[in-house]
Amino acid sequence: LDEEPISGVVRDQRVNRYIEKLTGVLPNQASYASHPKIAPMVARVLDLWRQGEKVVVFCHYRETGRAIVRHLSEAFEKRLWGDAAERLGLDEKATRKAVVDFGARFDTEGGMRRPLNNELTRRLALYPELKSDEQALIQDVVRRFLRTPLFVGRYFDVHARSGERALQAAFGNKDISGIALGDKIDAFLKFIAKRCLPLERAQYLDALNRMQPGMRGELQVEKDDDLSLLRGVDVMPNIRLANGLVAQETRQRLMLAFNTPFFPEVLVASKVLSEGVDLHLNCRYLIHHDLSWNPSTLEQRTGRVDRIGAKAEVVSKPIEVFMP
Repeated sequence: LDEEPISGVVRDQRVNRYIEKLTGVLPNQASYASHPKIAPMVARVLDLWRQGEKVVVFCHYRETGRAIVRHLSEAFEKRLWGDAAERLGLDEKATRKAVVDFGARFDTEGGMRRPLNNELTRRLALYPELKSDEQALIQDVVRRFLRTPLFVGRYFDVHARSGERALQAAFGNKDISGIALGDKIDAFLKFIAKRCLPLERAQYLDALNRMQPGMRGELQVEKDDDLSLLRGVDVMPNIRLANGLVAQETRQRLMLAFNTPFFPEVLVASKVLSEGVDLHLNCRYLIHHDLSWNPSTLEQRTGRVDRIGAKAEVVSKPIEVFMP
């Protein structure tokens, strides 16, 4: 389906029989992962994500967007546990347990919670503009995201005995743009404190607080949420969908959260995000999965990450556009 709704229902029995036969001979869903357009797109996003970068994927059709989210989710989960197992020197079952157990340490004072709170308190002390309740919310948001398998599996040494050392090593991990995770968090704190008015600050924190960072299967309660459109499909929480079926309020939350170091890390969007929105603070990679008859549409899409103060500008590196 395009972004425009289709009216009417096909009731002709001969047409329905034809559709049933056609559906029966089409490849199954899993086989589409090797499609000559899907495969390089997934490989590109996966490679960038493994190297700490955020990505925007633009596509025209709603069903295409759903399919992209599904294929990316499958690839991300497989790669997450494969990379973590190789890095930790464990089999996959032991890796999953080690990663989940380490994430749980962020919930205990004797584990990672105290080192993280101490580190964030030190960094937040630079910003007296932030009220105590705002600081507490920021600490909770950062903790909820860092404890997820998607962060632990990539950034943390689960064998480390010292929580402080494990945290510092994770915060020192750099993306291919040369920005460390700790520096991204610092930039977020500075942005929230110095550049946001109180209302905008509240909107950013609310968006992050309502973003569910848990692993597959967790859906938000809003009926119009992007994940509710994918019921029955296992979706990684760092990959989100924004099209015309997603309520404007939900799309706004996704855009705000995408401009932070946290989830979503991959945003699959239709034309509803192609104009008048900013996605530039933590992203310089964009994929045009579907092209348009009008070249200016591609320019408009690319302009979402080509703004004043964009990540590309901060790191003095180009915006990279991929058209599979």
